[in-house]
Amino acid sequence: MESLRQYQNYNSQFPAGKEVIDASLWDTLPYATGVTVALQFFTALRPTIDLSNMRAAGQLPAPESFLVRAIRVFFKNQPESTATAAAGAVQPDSINDIFLIITTGTLVLNIGQKDYGIYPLHMLPAGGGVSGSMCVNNVLIAGAAASYGQNGRPHIRNRFVLAIPVLIKSQINFNVTVTWPAFVGPIRTFNMCVALDGDLIRAIQ
Repeated sequence: MESLRQYQNYNSQFPAGKEVIDASLWDTLPYATGVTVALQFFTALRPTIDLSNMRAAGQLPAPESFLVRAIRVFFKNQPESTATAAAGAVQPDSINDIFLIITTGTLVLNIGQKDYGIYPLHMLPAGGGVSGSMCVNNVLIAGAAASYGQNGRPHIRNRFVLAIPVLIKSQINFNVTVTWPAFVGPIRTFNMCVALDGDLIRAIQ
């Protein structure tokens, strides 16, 4: 074993020494018009960093672990022009899409086959992003309106903070599942992002 102790002088990682940094884990999936009743996040790698920063599917690579302190849900939709609804009718736009999704959806964090909390989506604001708005175009484009919807006021303090943080240990399977009792009828497909904010614990390198 003496040779192994000697090799430790050249080790690039030190399991006995850890550092803690403020961090977020995020993952993005499309909410598809007409079919989506469940989405499971953090279970696969995505092609670009704006969609996810996971480096392994469904778990954290050794020797990393993550203390979840807050959960956020962000919608990556764009302002779009839609026909103006008649007086008294529901306006078929982004704001209505977000309303339908967050008022019936629920989110569960699962770690190692155990569920930690079940939260209505309306309790999990985005904490950042563009605020919702709506405007009617000028008379040259009759009957059209543009709108944008987001989940909550865009401020980083506007997020759901766990009263008791939850630790995701290294190489333990975890996921976040969002479900709806039935398809709720948004008029377009758009991306939905779940972010976990907290402390990343990693080896000193």
